[in-house]
Amino acid sequence: SAKDVDLPASDLENAAIVEISISSGGKNITTFGGGSLGISVPVTGNYKTGDSYKVIVISADGTVETLVGKVVVNNGSSFVEVSVSHLSTFVVTSIQVAVFEDVKSDAWYYDAVQYTTQKSMMKGVGETSFDPNAEMSRAMLVTVLYRLDGAPAVSGDSGFFDVSKGEWYADAVLWASKNGIVIGYGNGIFGTDENVMREEAAVILFRYAEFKKLDISKSTELSAYKDVRSVSTWALKAIRWANASGIITGTSSITLSPNGCITRAQAAMVLMRLDKYAATASQSEVSKLADETAAYILKRVSDPQVGSIGGEWAVIGLARSGYSVPQSWLDNYYVAVEKNVAACKGVLSSTKYTEYSRVILALAAIGKAPTNVNGYDLLSYLADYNNVVKQGLNGSVWALIALDSGNYSMPQNSGAKVQATREMYINGILAKQLSGGGFSLTGEEPADLDMTAMALCALSRYQTRAEVELAVDKAITYLSGKQETKGGYASCCESTAQVIIALCSLGISENDSRFVKNGCTLTDGLLGYYSGNGQFKHVSGGEANQMATEQALLAITALRRAENGESAIYSVK
Repeated sequence: SAKDVDLPASDLENAAIVEISISSGGKNITTFGGGSLGISVPVTGNYKTGDSYKVIVISADGTVETLVGKVVVNNGSSFVEVSVSHLSTFVVTSIQVAVFEDVKSDAWYYDAVQYTTQKSMMKGVGETSFDPNAEMSRAMLVTVLYRLDGAPAVSGDSGFFDVSKGEWYADAVLWASKNGIVIGYGNGIFGTDENVMREEAAVILFRYAEFKKLDISKSTELSAYKDVRSVSTWALKAIRWANASGIITGTSSITLSPNGCITRAQAAMVLMRLDKYAATASQSEVSKLADETAAYILKRVSDPQVGSIGGEWAVIGLARSGYSVPQSWLDNYYVAVEKNVAACKGVLSSTKYTEYSRVILALAAIGKAPTNVNGYDLLSYLADYNNVVKQGLNGSVWALIALDSGNYSMPQNSGAKVQATREMYINGILAKQLSGGGFSLTGEEPADLDMTAMALCALSRYQTRAEVELAVDKAITYLSGKQETKGGYASCCESTAQVIIALCSLGISENDSRFVKNGCTLTDGLLGYYSGNGQFKHVSGGEANQMATEQALLAITALRRAENGESAIYSVK
């Protein structure tokens, strides 16, 4: 078997991992005398027939090699086919790769080309060509940045005589002009087909960063570069920032080549660095906000009790956030649970079995068993199918989430008229999906954003099943269609939070193109409800609200865990 190695979380997200070996006469055959062998690895999920995907080979000595495999369908099942020179452990990632004949895997710009094409920032000049050495025009560069910002709808006139409406770059130039990213050459000339000089690219990227409210304070003197005097005065601030931020480096250790034209390969590298720079800034913002919100809740909820506010959601959010929570605070919550359970003799509710699910989730988060709380098995209530589902879809959804939070076995409930199984809950949820892809509490129109997101959380562990995969795709389409141009949902903060939690549970990035509207992500939408001091508003323009704040912490924690490659917020085991 292969030696243990550390791979990025993005490589392992929804990946298929197999170890393949062949033996003959009691001996393992791992190589083929310099030849190759075609292998087919079965895959499920969002692998598209005919597309190519990144395949990682981990050798027994820990050596890591990257190959490209192609998806084929055989007898109704999907496989990734790849040619290998030896057998070992194979990680078939869910990362699509473009296959360009003029971009070799050992080229210095290979990763950048893959990155920018996977994110639809750049495209090939044909199905099999990228033309890496071709020079980048001004129209090309603003179009790439326009795509990076989500290609928002624009209207009006750019004011440039050389930009005709209807041209492939017209919307991008209009967008860039309106947002101060480009100003043209004067006299109404944009310079559509003019090649972009490296210093010019730095200025355009600097203005884009300013537009996106990124940190543009970094600077360096550029003293290591002998041609620094060739940098135009109007470009000096921008190129100092770009170099200090690691976005534009030299063409050598001593040359910047500011007046040289930027090639498509160089542009791919620069744009990849810019996007990662923005992502790092976003992660830092999320991390800071998570700590601020956790600190507020810890102070506000000084004595956590059993309840939907100041209780389980606060406990789950804090326990899973990575924030330094005193053990005494967590212990005090458990004592409160024990007292509550004892006082009601184990019956948290006779009508709302989500009460059991919520407490079970909190207990899982703090590492306590739900099967013996002062002698009562809270998990057993989730085995009573009739009582769970009489609350509506909410009951089935949260029962499944709670059962899966700690990989708990379904208990037996001798007092239940109908003994529940996981399959009953899964099938019950699927049966309630509405024609437009959403879900509702009653199973009738109209669909509800929160209920749809919660249903996706419940189904997230089962998305390799064909029927679940189909339901998830329909629900994602519904949620994407309801998202507003500022990135969130107008109904309330909690709806935006629930969708973020759902996507993180499904392993879908918040930067997924389906959830970027006018360049705004779900995080941007959530931040629209932030009122300061770690608190969030229920509705835009409203006052700070405790429930909204606790749900926001759950969403921010889900994002932070996803960024760190950790398990979903409700998945403790």
